Amino acid sequence: MNEFVSIEILGTIAGCSAIITLLTQVFKKYLPEKFDTKWLALVFSVIIGGLRIIYVGQYDFAGIVSGIINVFILLSISIGIYEIGGTAVNKIKEITGGSK
Repeated sequence: MNEFVSIEILGTIAGCSAIITLLTQVFKKYLPEKFDTKWLALVFSVIIGGLRIIYVGQYDFAGIVSGIINVFILLSISIGIYEIGGTAVNKIKEITGGSK
């Protein structure tokens, strides 16, 4: 194993959802608080899903349809990860009595 993170690993569903979650977390700090981060996750899901379609190189009907389905799966996973993380952070704040 020469590389810890390779392009093949990032092309999997787990790798793509990790990228989308990280991008959403980074870019949400630069947006107003009233902007819903689910829309940001949707934008990144479409971008990463499109890049995955290009990387895989399946430009036939089945490849495009499965790519579009993957975009929605990636969106669901990313929003789920974000919601679980947000709930856990809020619970920890509640237990510790902290505000940060």
